[in-house]
Amino acid sequence: MGEEAITAVSFGSPIVIICSAIGTTISVGFQNQSLKSLSRGDRETAGKALTETLIIGLLISLVVIMLTFSYTGTIVNHLGLDNTDSSYLPCIEYIKGMILGLPAMTVMAIFVRGTHIEGRHREAGIAVAVMACINLLGDLVCVKLLHTGLY
Repeated sequence: MGEEAITAVSFGSPIVIICSAIGTTISVGFQNQSLKSLSRGDRETAGKALTETLIIGLLISLVVIMLTFSYTGTIVNHLGLDNTDSSYLPCIEYIKGMILGLPAMTVMAIFVRGTHIEGRHREAGIAVAVMACINLLGDLVCVKLLHTGLY
């Protein structure tokens, strides 16, 4: 990684934290709804909560992606870089690449919380391991086949 890439990752890291916060916030809401339903023995309502949460989470993710793509330059400016900095364009590319992972982060957060709620800790671990393997595979494809670097 060159100096520009390292700077881009450093300046773009708040976006990763925001993505994680969005997914976690949505999944906590699901967890609360599900626990109420499950405490009453109502698995059907808990299942509906999961479906609704997934739909809402994906819609929010898509809106955030569209806004980020529309205002990436402004976001990078507010992070402290301007278009004269050599790291400006790498930072824009990094942020756009990271934000595309928001739907996956959101779905994973919802499913991991959902499997823990029902006491299926093994399945939650498997879900995280599968997500990590897919992430590594995606990184390999980006680096080896597309020559775009890691996101």
